[in-house]
Amino acid sequence: MNQVMTLERLASFAAVNDLVGARPDRRWGRASLATLRSDGHSIASWFETHTPEERTKLVREALLGQEPWGPLLRVQIPKKPGSVATRPIDMPLVLDQARLYLINAWLSKHAHRVLTRVAVAFRSGVQMAQVVLGAYERMQTAPFASVVDIAGFYDNIAWHLVDRVIDELPADERVQALLRDLTRVDVIERRSGHLVERTQGIPQGLSVSPVIANLVMNEFDQRVAHAVSRFGGSVRRYCDDILPLAPSRDANQRAIDILRDRLARLGLKIKAGTGKIADTRADAITWLGISFGPAGLDVPSATIDKKAFELQGKIDHAIIGPEGVEDRLMSLHKHYRRIIQPGRAQKLIASIRERLITTKLSLTRKEDLENLRTLINDRQSRGPYPSQGNPRGQPDGLDDHRGGPTNQGNRREDDLGRHL
Repeated sequence: MNQVMTLERLASFAAVNDLVGARPDRRWGRASLATLRSDGHSIASWFETHTPEERTKLVREALLGQEPWGPLLRVQIPKKPGSVATRPIDMPLVLDQARLYLINAWLSKHAHRVLTRVAVAFRSGVQMAQVVLGAYERMQTAPFASVVDIAGFYDNIAWHLVDRVIDELPADERVQALLRDLTRVDVIERRSGHLVERTQGIPQGLSVSPVIANLVMNEFDQRVAHAVSRFGGSVRRYCDDILPLAPSRDANQRAIDILRDRLARLGLKIKAGTGKIADTRADAITWLGISFGPAGLDVPSATIDKKAFELQGKIDHAIIGPEGVEDRLMSLHKHYRRIIQPGRAQKLIASIRERLITTKLSLTRKEDLENLRTLINDRQSRGPYPSQGNPRGQPDGLDDHRGGPTNQGNRREDDLGRHL
């Protein structure tokens, strides 16, 4: 039986000190250290304003005192080249980000124990290359495939569904209340300064967001998997990107119909224009940025264009720092080389790097950041401590939030199907 999580356990001195003490966890180095949050503090200014002892005390007191979450600052990032569509990234206060790291280390471990194999994103020990290769192997006996997107996934998840998941967590009422309040936290648009009116949905960009979303979808995954297995089909879901596989075109259409029906019961629907069926023995289909087809697996040029565009958007909006850029490129390279020829993988990453305009990154390389950078880089060179539950995690406000994992070391390297 799972031990009930309490605020006292989350706020243990060892865990908090390991995160924000004299030797800060390396996760802090992935973000732009100078980007201001809604309270006017950046990561750098917060760390420099407070001593290690003060930082540890502040985080512990915020957890134990159940302090209200500060407003999230929303930044809109362009989705893809040539499109006016954007996707939001919500950045918490630095103090709240520390609390979320601690909560997510526990929550993601719990989620991994209860989630079905249908949910492939943000899972401990699950490399995205393994997911891709496994899907390709399944296509040899179930060659008919389609990619189904859920429209407005995070924005449209009903709060009563989130509350039900939170109520079932092996945690005391105080931990549950913090998570419930997080769902309703205020969000401020950075550009306009306006408060975003919200009556449903999960904040986007927080480390806990994809974990909560996966838990909300767990019963859906179970029922869909059982239904499609009756006619030889199977399903894999990476957050809002679902891949139904089936031995015939009719069977794949039946799987799509089941998905549509089950999504409707959650108040969700299939995104228009998705769900086209392909026979992968004759035509290629793209899922998680990888092309599956008669010629095998490949990385389409459109994927590389999108990766470079997404990363540039995060640079331009001062969401990511120099270490974060390198982390993503290295992780993406490791991901691709497991799927395609290493030489080609290296050329694709070089292509992304050549397109990036990184002049804005120099704005974060100031003397007042060097102390924090030194601490972070020194810790990186020593490797993760055993007490770290999440050694290489993605900072809140940086991920595509389809985003926060049990073992970030594995996820940060390989949960890259279409995200940087």
